[in-house]
Amino acid sequence: MEPLEWEEKFITNNLRKKATYDPFPDTPRPAPVSAVLIGTYHDKGYGSLELSDFKEPGHSYMSGANGGADPKEYLEAISTAMAAQPGISDPVMFAHIGKLYGSVYVFSHFDGPIFNVTSVDIKDYPKGKLTAYVRWTNVAVFVEGKGMGMFQNFWGGEEFKNPVEYQVEEEAEVWFRKEE
Repeated sequence: MEPLEWEEKFITNNLRKKATYDPFPDTPRPAPVSAVLIGTYHDKGYGSLELSDFKEPGHSYMSGANGGADPKEYLEAISTAMAAQPGISDPVMFAHIGKLYGSVYVFSHFDGPIFNVTSVDIKDYPKGKLTAYVRWTNVAVFVEGKGMGMFQNFWGGEEFKNPVEYQVEEEAEVWFRKEE
């Protein structure tokens, strides 16, 4: 049998994926001020996320939370993957997660406190060049000063919950409390 370059096949197939987002409302409500949303969020099961402004990455990102990659190249890889996706709107924030199911979550404004969440994976492929691709999408609803609820099968279970703006903590599939 001829050898098969599995890593190349996997990356090529994943790079063709497009994120799926709900259509934007005709007149979306303004986003909360991103400075209020930036910070660390925690869930007992999923751990902590440090949400940073995409244009001004936070401290832990710059100090190596990105796996030691060059910060500029890391952000360029994410930008390239997200530029091919429909439904991206400012403000855009991200959190480095470094998990098996993705490298970063990218949060882009949808409507009011509702943000699209895109899981992006970053690989060093071809060797020496960071390549990012979309894994899956979900929705986050922010409750200013309290936290954010994740919806639309964030946790990978059988129950798919649509986002709500009331009782977000109680209704979310996963609730990330904002740390002070």
